[in-house]
Amino acid sequence: TAPDFFKKCYAIDLGENLLAQIKDKYPSCFLAAADAENLPFHNDSFNAVSCYAMLHHLYSHKKLLEESYRVLKKSGILYTDHDPNYFLNRFYHIFYKLRYQKNPGFGSDAEELAEYHNACSSGINPVKLKEQLLAIGFSQVEISYRITDRPNWNTTMKLTVNILKILSKIIPAKSFFTHFSIIAIK
Repeated sequence: TAPDFFKKCYAIDLGENLLAQIKDKYPSCFLAAADAENLPFHNDSFNAVSCYAMLHHLYSHKKLLEESYRVLKKSGILYTDHDPNYFLNRFYHIFYKLRYQKNPGFGSDAEELAEYHNACSSGINPVKLKEQLLAIGFSQVEISYRITDRPNWNTTMKLTVNILKILSKIIPAKSFFTHFSIIAIK
């Protein structure tokens, strides 16, 4: 975990409830209820910034990416991961809209909105995200694609994921991968 690799670790979230849940598990981590689009840190403060399973909750990413760049030291690394890949989701989104046309797939209208790029859009285009990062000033941006699966998925989902895994080995097209990660260097 991050506290094991870094001398200091900071975690922010808008929700104080989430921070309270991790407080005891990571006692050496500094926790702050804050907005990721307006970080309460000085310029050039961090060697690394991580946004795990976060980007899909934001309608727009520009301000978050600019803030990440601002608080990173020279040669600092921005790491994002576990966000829905537009290249697959543009097809899956059609199925999602048909399946959940009467009820929110995430349980409520509020949760549907909170899962914006899973429920309301076709996912996040990592190529456009890379262009944004380079325009902000990051010197190097690498995209990695992967397929996420879960042991508790039903038979149909497991079969679908296995088919995607086979197809991605035969034809390594971006459209066969469920998620992506990005490493960007300032």
